[in-house]
Amino acid sequence: MGEALHGYGCSGCGYAQEEEPEDPIYECGSCGMEFSRSESEDGGSNRCPSCYKFSAKTGTFQCPQCVDVLYECDDCEVCPQCEEWNYPAGCTRGSEGNVKCWSCDSEFKPEGE
Repeated sequence: MGEALHGYGCSGCGYAQEEEPEDPIYECGSCGMEFSRSESEDGGSNRCPSCYKFSAKTGTFQCPQCVDVLYECDDCEVCPQCEEWNYPAGCTRGSEGNVKCWSCDSEFKPEGE
């Protein structure tokens, strides 16, 4: 059984990390497109790749594993087998409802379950 930790987790694949991600998601106020800094018009700014207007951060980040969204959360857990961070809400479930690690596929029981 792991310890619940503060971090950033992906509800799409179960990936999680401790540090704040470096690639925030932006939303263009003009055309509504959402994109990451690396997808920007010049590959490193907050300029919309569609209409080239400057855009605002949405407060979310892009998952490096599946390009879904990373959310700030207080229930990340470290896999006892491979020691990778996991976000149980995004992980698939294995036998007896255990969390299946996104990285090594081993199963573990999350804190508080």
